[in-house]
Amino acid sequence: MSGQTIKYLELVDVDSLRTLMDSLSQVIGIANAIIDTDGVVITSSGWQDTCVKFHRVNPQTCINCIESDTSLVKSMLKGEDFAIYNCLNGLVDTAMPIVVDGQHVANVFTGQCFTEPPDFEFFRGQARQYGFDEVDYLDAIAKVPVLSRQRIEIITQVYAQIARMLASSGLVRLREKQATAELAKLNNELTRRVRDRTRELSDKNLQLQQEKQALADSEARLAALFENMSSGVAVYKPCEDGRNFMFTEFNQAAERIEKISRHQLIGKKLDEIFPNIDAFGLPEVLRRVAKTGQAESFPVSFYQDGRIQGWRDNYIYPLPSGEIVAIYDDVTERKQAEQALRDSEANLKAFFDYSPIGINVLDRNGKVLAVNRAAREMFGVAPDDPLERYCLFDDPAVLPETKAALRQGLSASEERFIDFQQIKRNRLYETYKSSDSRIFIHLAFSPCFTQNQELAGYIASIIDITERKQAEKKMQLTQFSVDCAIECIYWITADARFQFVNNTACQFLGYSREQLLTRTVMDIDPGFSREAWRNHWQQVKQRGSLQFESVHRTREGCEIPVEIAANYIVFDDCEYHCAFVRDIRERKTLLAELEHQAHFDYLTGIANRRHFMEQGEMELARAQRYGNSLSIFMLDIDHFKKINDSFGHAVGDKVLQKMGCIFAQTLREVDIPGRLGGEEFAVLLPETNSSKALEVAERLRNFVANTTIPLEAGVSLQFTICIGVATLREKISNIDSLLNLADKALYQAKDSGRNKVCGLEEYQLFRL
Repeated sequence: MSGQTIKYLELVDVDSLRTLMDSLSQVIGIANAIIDTDGVVITSSGWQDTCVKFHRVNPQTCINCIESDTSLVKSMLKGEDFAIYNCLNGLVDTAMPIVVDGQHVANVFTGQCFTEPPDFEFFRGQARQYGFDEVDYLDAIAKVPVLSRQRIEIITQVYAQIARMLASSGLVRLREKQATAELAKLNNELTRRVRDRTRELSDKNLQLQQEKQALADSEARLAALFENMSSGVAVYKPCEDGRNFMFTEFNQAAERIEKISRHQLIGKKLDEIFPNIDAFGLPEVLRRVAKTGQAESFPVSFYQDGRIQGWRDNYIYPLPSGEIVAIYDDVTERKQAEQALRDSEANLKAFFDYSPIGINVLDRNGKVLAVNRAAREMFGVAPDDPLERYCLFDDPAVLPETKAALRQGLSASEERFIDFQQIKRNRLYETYKSSDSRIFIHLAFSPCFTQNQELAGYIASIIDITERKQAEKKMQLTQFSVDCAIECIYWITADARFQFVNNTACQFLGYSREQLLTRTVMDIDPGFSREAWRNHWQQVKQRGSLQFESVHRTREGCEIPVEIAANYIVFDDCEYHCAFVRDIRERKTLLAELEHQAHFDYLTGIANRRHFMEQGEMELARAQRYGNSLSIFMLDIDHFKKINDSFGHAVGDKVLQKMGCIFAQTLREVDIPGRLGGEEFAVLLPETNSSKALEVAERLRNFVANTTIPLEAGVSLQFTICIGVATLREKISNIDSLLNLADKALYQAKDSGRNKVCGLEEYQLFRL
């Protein structure tokens, strides 16, 4: 084929080539064109507005464009490997030849760019000279890419290499097709020669040996060709009146493809060896070729039976002998690869279309190339909207730092609301979402690069995190509520370690959260040992909840009474005690105060009647149990009514309060004074006999008689008391009996003139 003229259009799929060159133009960013040597424009892509809307439109500048094209073509005709031309209109164009099999078949043109930043004053003058709209023209000039001469040459070389590779691949296919036809032609020629030679044998016996040798040589060549072909070859002879076919030849490639040796099938019928051959369709083609004598290509088809399966590509032609030849290839791997590619593309498309994550594919300028369904639904974009008006770098919602990172080819991400009101106000794109729609998204950009590590575009993944944000807000509210609760809240594991504590607990115990989470229950509750905790854990686990009081120790060592409500909880397959702890210091203080008020007289601070009687019964029982002495006083303030009438009840209260102070000053700690009512008092003296009791009573009486209570205006008040003393004897069984004895002694003291002490023992009065 080296002597045959090659046409570039015959070697390539023009539509696929145009699609490829369009894509390359979008990625690389400069214009390109392929023009064959006859001047036919095969593809052109990415032309700049400067040329399309201005230079090629104006007659004068168009002449400059044609001059540039002509100069580049002349350079190619001279056999130059690369040509660059500075167009008279100010731009740079380049050309490079496409040579296939030694023939110059076409040229690649690139350019419409600058090799250095443009001189806008030159183009401003050119706009005025040729009547261009200066603003639009300079705007178009600004969009023209600026590349170094070396860069332009490399890009042009890439275009030329791609075009040359596609053409070379097409040339290989063309040659394979021609080789197949040549082989068929050779077979026909061989058959003709054999027939002619056979005819000549009968006429030229003298030349028999020479002709036999020539035939043997020819057959040897054919046999060698037959056996060493990479394609399978099967030769059939029609049988059964042309309805079936019998194998007569089968080469090595066919044996390999069909996994069968020739001696197994030579002389056998086609359907004996390949039982499903009718469904495959080959017999019908063989019959048709045998009938018409015309060769046919049998489309790639799939054959399968119990022994073999695979895809076959057949070319079938007749021999003059009436035999039919099938030349075929096993294209199973190719078909599988094609199917795998289709499956992969389908899977990728399905992933893209049905991914729950929104995906946007953008070019390096931020223009949308593809948007999946999830992203369209998030942003309210119709399925047929190409989003031509949208540009990432014009979107005010995208953060400036995100845009800056993307322009540098860096990854970036942000979280924000989709503000549909802003989208509609700025007319970024058409959306069917209402202006008050609010969706929170996580937006992540990943840059994409060419093989030359040039930025090609971006992939944006968008996740609707509205529900997550709402859940986080609820969680934050819950956490805030827990932290602000007036009660301490602990989550405790089975090994007594704190898993969670709220702020109240930290403030209450004086630890930071981090410090407290390293502590155990035993560190803050002195009432728990390891063994006690294990028992407590099992008890709460069995009951489900438990309420009790304990004491917690703060970081400073202060022990605080607390009330604890412990609950057994299983969360995320883990067991916890959730404890609500309340500070009960005020309650304890209040209870103590109430208990004190219930037991002690509010005015004098000594035991009230009820508590005194309870204490008396206990002391009486103790004295009787251990055989100890027990004495009791009954005493009364002399003329107390007169004090109230003369000085008022406030002074009377002072007198009563003074009695409480005198008891504290004169009695032992074990002695128990009590106010029985009004000005009547009683005193229990444990382990005190009658004589000792009388001494104490006399000392008390004397102390009172010498006590002075200062009043207003420098006046002072003195008062006296009478005391009745009784001591426990065997006949007394309760405290009331002992009090009655003391009471009788008291009345005897009053009757004898006041400010007296009288003792009563075995119903006898002793007066002091």
